[in-house]
Amino acid sequence: PEAERSRAVAVLGSGSKLGNIIALVVAPQVIAAYGWPAVFYVFGFLGLAWGAVWAVLGEDREPCGPEACAADEPPLDEPAARAADAPVPWSRIL
Repeated sequence: PEAERSRAVAVLGSGSKLGNIIALVVAPQVIAAYGWPAVFYVFGFLGLAWGAVWAVLGEDREPCGPEACAADEPPLDEPAARAADAPVPWSRIL
């Protein structure tokens, strides 16, 4: 939804920075305890675990009911609706 876009961008941006900070703190400790190859195994496993959680919990949500979404769509006679179905003029672009 449009009202949650800025929150999503803020969480994504801050999460990526926080993840880098945590990795820079944890990686030397893992290397000291288990050797340098263990860093790749640890972060690889964490990435796979995060992907599995995201696959289960990150499903698409319907932002509104069918009636409300239909009201937001432009009528078929408007240029925006016709432009979406128009072919792309690749020869003119290239």
